[in-house]
Amino acid sequence: MYCESCGSFFPDGQAYCTMCGKEAPFIAKPGTTAQIILPDEPVEAVKVPIEPAQPVNPDFAQSVQIPTPKKYIVNYIARAGLILGIVSVVAVYIPFTGIVPGILGIIFSLLGLRKVDERGGKGNCIAGLILSGVGILLFLLTVIFAIKRNFSGQ
Repeated sequence: MYCESCGSFFPDGQAYCTMCGKEAPFIAKPGTTAQIILPDEPVEAVKVPIEPAQPVNPDFAQSVQIPTPKKYIVNYIARAGLILGIVSVVAVYIPFTGIVPGILGIIFSLLGLRKVDERGGKGNCIAGLILSGVGILLFLLTVIFAIKRNFSGQ
């Protein structure tokens, strides 16, 4: 229920408004007769002053600054170095092909490090260098063990 005096809400069955202290109007329960009480004097409408709306700026496009999104530049050379480093580790057991992605991964990662300032991707370059190095090392160890096994078997 809303107070007739201040307009604030208070629960049904409460005798007085908690905001202004005015007595709550009588509400009849179902099955009983209700008495309607009309005010003795006519109630005047309250006039609320309305402020004029803000004038619309004709140069709306100039008044609102909309930030343009930054162009996302990817260091594809660094990404290629990382992918070739991963391939060099995976391709260790393919004869004479495991070293090619490792060498290319090192080359692309070093070239990508030159573009880090303008394009980013330093982490890709470092990971590409490490993985390519590990791939080349694993390839060389595989070749050494294969040669050792062939010579020891004779």
